[in-house]
Amino acid sequence: MKPTTQTTGNGTSTRENTRRFPVTDYNYSTVSLGEMDGSCARVKTPSFHEISSDYFKGEACNYFLAEAAVFGLTLAAAALPLIAGALAVFNLVKTLAI
Repeated sequence: MKPTTQTTGNGTSTRENTRRFPVTDYNYSTVSLGEMDGSCARVKTPSFHEISSDYFKGEACNYFLAEAAVFGLTLAAAALPLIAGALAVFNLVKTLAI
């Protein structure tokens, strides 16, 4: 149940009536629902271990080769700038040593 509100005043638009807040009924009480405790029905939910083991049994094998190929391309893309940078530093040190 919501608290009921009542407005005061006779509908005239005076400064005194526009600043007042509505009168609120503070005798609010909740309704008792007897045996209800707010919990859900007892449904067995799988644990994290069961979910991950089901995934690795079925779906992980299907995508392993594709994921390994993408990982290899990512490593190659990251390695090329590192190798180029190392060669640039090597050539800089070589020219400074002469």
